[in-house]
Amino acid sequence: MATRPSPTSRYDQYDGPDALNEHMRNPGDPDGVVAEELRRRQSQGHPEPPHSPEVHYRIKKHHLRKPNIHWNGILGALLILAALGAAYWMGFQRASNPPKSLISKPKIQHGRTAGAVAAPMTHYDSSIYAIGISYPDNWIISDTPAKLTITSPNYNMTTVGGKTVGHIIITLQNQQKTVPGFPAGGATASLESTKLTYTNPTANVQRAQTYVSYLDFGGINGIDAIYLTGNYGYKKGQVVPMSDVAKGDPLISVTFATCSVSYCTKGTPTPITLQTQSWATATFKSTIMNILQSLTVQ
Repeated sequence: MATRPSPTSRYDQYDGPDALNEHMRNPGDPDGVVAEELRRRQSQGHPEPPHSPEVHYRIKKHHLRKPNIHWNGILGALLILAALGAAYWMGFQRASNPPKSLISKPKIQHGRTAGAVAAPMTHYDSSIYAIGISYPDNWIISDTPAKLTITSPNYNMTTVGGKTVGHIIITLQNQQKTVPGFPAGGATASLESTKLTYTNPTANVQRAQTYVSYLDFGGINGIDAIYLTGNYGYKKGQVVPMSDVAKGDPLISVTFATCSVSYCTKGTPTPITLQTQSWATATFKSTIMNILQSLTVQ
């Protein structure tokens, strides 16, 4: 006959099987069959079933809790990520399409050396001399009955005495009997004369081409002045008489000078002589030629 479990067994702390079922809140065993089976197995020395109603109850109450999700933290992180994405996109768009107010434009700096980027051209018509001419808008024009001058900002120049910073002065005058500064015995051609073709010559009034002559006043193999000499062209080293140059109508020259103030607006400019070899690579050569080519006779 099976030995009854010890009175200390928790299965005997109740009045009967149904009392055990009631304590376990398990209405599925009204006749006590499950409780009796548990008592029998206990009396035979079997271990307590791992999934008794009590174990199920504890698991349900303590070990299967719903995860505690911090929605506020997640929402905050998502908002931060969205803000960073928006900031990146706006920065990318701004870099790709900068506002017009932030787009850098070349500035005219009158007292400094002219940069490598050519300034936009502007056109001027002179009623005094009945001519039209175009020049960079960072140059200065002066139109008087005595002469019309167009003066450049500072340029780096190589002279017979070394490197310096100077100005280019393009001068237009009515036909002259003598040319100021021109040697009485004639000047010397520093280079062979070249032909210049006008961009838009006036029909039946203006020649299509003219000679450009490079003259040295002191015989030191330099360029003191450049003149438009019409039909007269010269070989290098050839003497150029003043009478040939004075026939120009109008008389147009290009000279080089240093000044104590910007654009030589005050005082008398000091003439300088370009080194002949430097003309071929001078940064301002094409600018001078563009101005001369733009000349039109009204």
